[in-house]
Amino acid sequence: MRNSQVSDRSVRATGLFLGIVFLLGGLYDTIFVLFFKKAVTSIGVLYAAICFAMAVLLYLSTRTRKLVWVQPIVLLAATALAVLQDYKSFFGMSFFFMAFILLYRLGFFLSRKLVKLVGVFLIFFGAELAGAFAAHKSPLHALGILFFIAAFLLFLYLSYEEKLMVYLKEPKPQISLAERGFTPLESAYVFAIIEGKSAKEIAFDMKVTESTARNNISRAFHKLGLTDRHEFTILSLKNEIVA
Repeated sequence: MRNSQVSDRSVRATGLFLGIVFLLGGLYDTIFVLFFKKAVTSIGVLYAAICFAMAVLLYLSTRTRKLVWVQPIVLLAATALAVLQDYKSFFGMSFFFMAFILLYRLGFFLSRKLVKLVGVFLIFFGAELAGAFAAHKSPLHALGILFFIAAFLLFLYLSYEEKLMVYLKEPKPQISLAERGFTPLESAYVFAIIEGKSAKEIAFDMKVTESTARNNISRAFHKLGLTDRHEFTILSLKNEIVA
């Protein structure tokens, strides 16, 4: 999966957990409709069926990484359904935040961040407004809720930006250069490459000839089981390289 920050184990864990949540939700709706409603309503049956369907989709998302995007999509759909039923619903807000966290950890916001952030929040804001209309309320009721949520999120971002990003990011696997038999000098070449320096720039910094720098770079690639700078770039993006 491109730019994913989530391990296979984490994908399975979130999929199974959410699947169980929706399965229990479907069972709750079924029991409520059958035993506590005076009459079985089509809307109650529909919500139970939707919960069961979402539980199945979430379970399937744990079977292959190709379906992992099902998880945030299901949560966004659950957000819309909950808010349309009750625009003041705490469930809708909870589903939205879970979807947002999953999208972040799956690398959805790594490119075109602003456009995607605005798009995701517009889904929630649109559902809130539609929920207010469905309840025959003025849009101002929904706008008040949206303003509070937006202000709260901005406050969290401004107050805990660095800590929030570190918390949400799953640590990358580490590659220890010392364990691979690198000398301190060879490690210096590796970190210079990570900084994006060319062989000529590295040679200047190390006070060696460009051919010597190229030979040392090739030796470093060989120790890492790589053949060129492109493969090294991929390795460094997927792993944390330490001395």
